[in-house]
Amino acid sequence: MDEPSQWYPTWLFPGKKKDAPISADAHAKATKAVLERAGVRQLSKKVTHIFRGSGARMADLFGASETDIRGGGRWDMSSMAQHYLTTLPRETIRVLAGFPSSPGQFWLERDLDPPEELERLVFPHAALWLEKMQYVPEQKRTIAAHGFLNLLLRLRRVLLQDCAFLQQRHPDNLLLKHDIFQSDAYRAYAAQVVQRSKAVKAPMDVQLQQVMPTLHAKMDTISGVLETGVKDIHSVLQQHLRGLREELLPTLSGIDRVQATQMIDQQRIGASLNLLAQSLQLVTEGTFETRLRLPNEVATETSGDDGEQRGQGDAVNMLRQVVHDTHPLLSQSIPAISPQTSSNQISSCPRSLPEIRPATQSTATFLLEANHTTVDMLWKEWTVGVFGRPSIEAMIRRGLQKLESQRKLYSRRKIVIDEVKRLAYMRTEPESVIVAAMDQYMVQHRLSMTKLQDLIKRRAAEGKTMAFWLVE
Repeated sequence: MDEPSQWYPTWLFPGKKKDAPISADAHAKATKAVLERAGVRQLSKKVTHIFRGSGARMADLFGASETDIRGGGRWDMSSMAQHYLTTLPRETIRVLAGFPSSPGQFWLERDLDPPEELERLVFPHAALWLEKMQYVPEQKRTIAAHGFLNLLLRLRRVLLQDCAFLQQRHPDNLLLKHDIFQSDAYRAYAAQVVQRSKAVKAPMDVQLQQVMPTLHAKMDTISGVLETGVKDIHSVLQQHLRGLREELLPTLSGIDRVQATQMIDQQRIGASLNLLAQSLQLVTEGTFETRLRLPNEVATETSGDDGEQRGQGDAVNMLRQVVHDTHPLLSQSIPAISPQTSSNQISSCPRSLPEIRPATQSTATFLLEANHTTVDMLWKEWTVGVFGRPSIEAMIRRGLQKLESQRKLYSRRKIVIDEVKRLAYMRTEPESVIVAAMDQYMVQHRLSMTKLQDLIKRRAAEGKTMAFWLVE
């Protein structure tokens, strides 16, 4: 091995002469015999090239890429493929060996480490020659020699593992009758390999990689079905919403008209009531310089007691008519005055009416939950909101006010909230930590929410700068 000229001319399949390769006719004759024995000779006219075509087709059927198949058949003539790549068609090697084309899924159940003494029996001189190659002069060292010797050492393990199954399939094979494969050590090892292949399962990572394509396909199918279903539901809901909108449109339009009419009526009633109050005051106080008349009423001069009495009656009756036009029920409270009505009857009318103010919108308020027993629930109500309601802080920012009946409850709750914020700021800890500490203290000392509030207030009055449940 240290002299290339001595082993380079050695052929793996020599011809009649050791320094010459097997002839083409001998190669074709041996190949025909193999094909006939396998029962496939009649399937193709080709002999020595039959494996190139069938191998490429099998690799394509099993999922290898076209680029990888080109590299395996040396049909890629690019400079990069010929001079810089390894030319090993990894995908083709995987699929033809029965594994998926993607990396990371190669796993052999028969991969059991053989004993070292058994390994040394296979190619026994390979390790010795590889060690001697270290002392060969640099100008005589070759990549081929190192590669060939390392290949032999790697094939030791492969032969010992594979022959355990080949002996069962081909018991009469001459190679498998070698002394190595007939020894007790190898028979024991072969039995272990066969047993392992039946019992051991693929590693979890390999199983996951094998099942992921199937899961991905299933997920794509489910996703497509769900997407179609969602679109169908969306279309149906849109149709129902359009129908509901068309059905509700007349009702909503009627509500808008009623609200507009009510607003106009309220304005007319308010104006009429103010006019009524002012006019009654003028009539009862006897001031007649200002007379209320309808637009088509012709002003007439009156004098004496009869004229004064008649003027008062005209004013009051006119008011009844104005109010009746706006609010019929309200006009019934104004007595009718005729020319025969006495001044005493007129003077019996109320001399003044209370001031009538237009109604104003009531101030919006919020309601506190009165049954909190833990600081955690109180803090959530204050900062996040409970029972689907906004938080107290959010409602205060919107301008809502507390109920008058809950003023005291609000003040007592505010004591606990302020203490949580103060402690969180002073101790630079999250409010949730302070809240949990308070609840734990309440459980240990059997305190109600009211007693806790009183205790915080009393400690604050004593000048305690830190909470007692965190310091003491």
